[in-house]
Amino acid sequence: DEKGRDVTDKGSLKYDSSQRRVVFTFKDSFLTDKNNYDGSVYTLRIVTEADEIEGTGMTVTDVAQSEISSVSMETNEQSVRIVAPELSVQKTNTGKEYYTGERAGYVITFGQSTEGALAEEAALSDTLPEGLSLDRDSIVISGLQRDDYRLEINEKGFTVHMKSLEYGEYRLEYEAEIRADDVDQTLTNTAVITASNADPRRHTSDLTVLEIPKFMAGYRFVSGDDTPLPQDIIDALPEDKREYVSGGEVTA
Repeated sequence: DEKGRDVTDKGSLKYDSSQRRVVFTFKDSFLTDKNNYDGSVYTLRIVTEADEIEGTGMTVTDVAQSEISSVSMETNEQSVRIVAPELSVQKTNTGKEYYTGERAGYVITFGQSTEGALAEEAALSDTLPEGLSLDRDSIVISGLQRDDYRLEINEKGFTVHMKSLEYGEYRLEYEAEIRADDVDQTLTNTAVITASNADPRRHTSDLTVLEIPKFMAGYRFVSGDDTPLPQDIIDALPEDKREYVSGGEVTA
């Protein structure tokens, strides 16, 4: 009532799920006392939860209705804006081509792009492929307060756990050492962001490992007196070069 007292027990409260309609009706015993309704003000308060929506936002309009002595009156129209979080993530490395033993730098830009919405139980994860070794101490997170997240690191990568993610864009940087085999190849890894109330998003970054160039010097050896090469000299040559031995001369 107007004094803030709970008078729910003075009537019956029903919800019709098929019509999505809440109805409160005072008991006849309450209405027999004219003082209970003449000049009195009563407020019906309900709490609602937004259903899942398509897209990132929609507007819901509602009108309430009261009926007193068979006379119906509608309230003013009320509109509520429902928004849904939208996740984003992009991952890049600071270079595209590396040799085994070098370090690669990665930048992950992630965020929530719907104003007024919160992504609940959000998590950003990155699992490194075979051939990349994470430098744990190199991880730097920008835009979030230290109390806003929990960083979990394992042998294969890391996960950033966030209880909620507000509208905005954030950044994570780290370095990894190239430990892949010394052959031309591509290493691919993917950053993924998820939330309990939003669709996941992912972005992949490729890194090219180049084979380290191999160099060989050409040489020619001739014995001074045309005698055959000693066997210990022949044994010292690579097996695939011994075919170049001819009498007292070897070339490669």
